[in-house]
Amino acid sequence: MLLIGVTEYTFSLWEVHGQVRAYSARVSSAEIGPFDNASAPPSKASMAYLLWSAGLPYAHDREFLAQIRTWLSRQVEDGGTTVADVGGYTYKVDASEPRIFNLDVEAVTPE
Repeated sequence: MLLIGVTEYTFSLWEVHGQVRAYSARVSSAEIGPFDNASAPPSKASMAYLLWSAGLPYAHDREFLAQIRTWLSRQVEDGGTTVADVGGYTYKVDASEPRIFNLDVEAVTPE
C-alpha cells in the first residue's frame, strides 16, 4: 500500500508455482471537504496507475495495450461493475463506489 496525500494505492499479487495467477489494483481517495465532488472521475495519477496495472500482461504488445487502456477508461468513466474475458485474462473493473476504483485481473484457466 502507498498513501499519497488523501489517495491510497494498493497492489496485490497471487502466484501459483512461480507463475502469476492474478493481481488486483485499487485506488481509494478520501473526501477533502463538504463541497468536494464525490462523483468526480479519478485524478490523472490515479488513472495512470489503473492503466499501468491493466496493461501488465500486454506490455510487449503496444496495439493490444492501447485497446485495453481505452476499454478500462470507458469502464471507469461509466461507473458500475464490468467483467470481461480479454486475451486469456478475466478483467473485473469496479467503479461503483465514489472515489474507489478496483481492478482485478486473473489468468483464465483452460478447461
